[in-house]
Amino acid sequence: MITKNYSKNSFIRDLILIEEPTRKLKCYGLNKEGKILLEVINTKKDCEEVIELLMSQYRRLRNILIIPNLKNKEYSENILVVSKGFRDLFVEMLAHIPQHVIEVDEVINRKGLVKKPLKENEINKMLREVFRSTKKQLVITLFNSIINPLHEKNMENVLTTAGYRVEISSNIFYQNKG
Repeated sequence: MITKNYSKNSFIRDLILIEEPTRKLKCYGLNKEGKILLEVINTKKDCEEVIELLMSQYRRLRNILIIPNLKNKEYSENILVVSKGFRDLFVEMLAHIPQHVIEVDEVINRKGLVKKPLKENEINKMLREVFRSTKKQLVITLFNSIINPLHEKNMENVLTTAGYRVEISSNIFYQNKG
């Protein structure tokens, strides 16, 4: 059971989980001042408890995001697909890894409700950018996909059908069992 009290950082708006090579997840809270390490999570059960606790303590928490382990050499050859408006966050957090980042316009809120559907024209726009690239691997990591992976799974289906190798961030959570 996670017992840590997070109330000192009461203005956390976004929760970022970064997968480490050891399969542990580092949990960061983002506020106006920057990034705060909150917890190192070892198992899916711990992860669920931390998210539940943070969602109950932070009424203003907007987004939860998982970033896959991108420290392998092969990931420098990936295209990273992210929620619109968060390209700069990814570039900053993953500055040590060269990435081609594509944004898609979609919104799933922290309760898992689709607020802005991933429309066909957004998927087509993403596909055009992917086709222009020589890279054949993609990592899709969208906010709140840990709660509702619908948009990630839709893009995964389209891209694998087109012959691309795809990793979606929501699978990390579901496979991170201790």
